Amino acid sequence: MFRIKFIIDNLFYLVFPKTQSQMIVDLYFYKILNIKMSSMSFDTDYCKNITALTVYSNKHIKTLIHELKFNNNKKAAKFFADIFNDFFIEEYENIKLYHPNSDVIIIPIPLSKQRLKERGYNQVTRVLKQTSAKKFINTKILSRNRDTKKQSLLTKTKRKANIKDAFSAIENTNPDTVVLLVDDVVTTGATLEEARKTLKKSSYNDVYVIAFSKA
Repeated sequence: MFRIKFIIDNLFYLVFPKTQSQMIVDLYFYKILNIKMSSMSFDTDYCKNITALTVYSNKHIKTLIHELKFNNNKKAAKFFADIFNDFFIEEYENIKLYHPNSDVIIIPIPLSKQRLKERGYNQVTRVLKQTSAKKFINTKILSRNRDTKKQSLLTKTKRKANIKDAFSAIENTNPDTVVLLVDDVVTTGATLEEARKTLKKSSYNDVYVIAFSKA
């Protein structure tokens, strides 16, 4: 197996830049080893009942998140799209079982205008658009009021203050709306909780928070 991996590594390095080639190799081995991903629910000090689809401490997941977020890697996006799609199919059935008349809306955590301009895309939206859930995506309800410091550069205590009042939402007119609020990585949960709180203030009563990965 190690010899095969060595051969594949070197073949790809001849064609692709190192980061890209390693990404493809990692994806390839995920398929070969058939590593099963399962969602998990947990609480943080700031946010309760979070569902995460992978664990960031896995080196492959960490690489994939980085490629998705900063290198616009299409294969990384497809990887998380497949995982989210499996999760959503089951989740949608559960929602309709308990809320048969509900409207389901999926809201990706929005970037600030400045961050969106710098990056050129919202990585969460990009993933969701590759799933069967794409028709439920709404990027207009929740918006970012201001540019904030990168949460990853702040201490746990400063993250909550940094994101406070950073979002605004359009008022909900349908009491049967169920919202799936989605982000890429959750650490303290401060961003997801602030967004959820903003939506609840705008009459979105059922808001479930989901992350592609738990840090």
